[in-house]
Amino acid sequence: MSGSNNFELPIYSRNVVEFVTVAVEFCGFIEKSQEISALDFSLAINKILPLTYLKASMLPKIDSEEESSPEEFVTEEIYNFVQDSISTKLGENDLDCEVPETASQNGENTTATLSEIIADIYQDLKNFSMSYRTGEEYIMTESLWICKQNFEQFWGFRLLAAQTPFHKLLYGHTDWDATKSAKEESDTSNWLISQRQQEWGNDF
Repeated sequence: MSGSNNFELPIYSRNVVEFVTVAVEFCGFIEKSQEISALDFSLAINKILPLTYLKASMLPKIDSEEESSPEEFVTEEIYNFVQDSISTKLGENDLDCEVPETASQNGENTTATLSEIIADIYQDLKNFSMSYRTGEEYIMTESLWICKQNFEQFWGFRLLAAQTPFHKLLYGHTDWDATKSAKEESDTSNWLISQRQQEWGNDF
């Protein structure tokens, strides 16, 4: 590992390490979620989302000093694949969510589907966790700063907006059988994410 090996740096703090753990778990769940039903997916994501929000809200103050951004591992192709896969799984239960005002929206609320929101969170957490695993302290710091900023200004709002719809789906009168016909049946060995995992490496 490069740098000072100073484990008092914010990137090695307990709150950051716990956030990294949750980010890896979140991404791993999404990458394997094609194998489970819409109900099981919703039950799990309904627990993962608040935990992700909690750990992100506990991140320490991070200062950015780098002029260049870390590598982005989640391409548009991967993002679209994740979003489409979740949308297919949820079917008619891929509900529209009203997203509260964010810093960049000039006071205008927008809407996003559950699958879009989850893909947004996945994109940021995957980019961060892959950068963190490099062990390069300046990359780890910069990627954490970006992830924290995005949480505060973008996907934190979206995560909260998704919580109520998932709660309604799970504790309302959802016809989960209707989603079975929409579930994509494919060989997961050919799944785009599986192919990318081989490139990224499976061990964190």
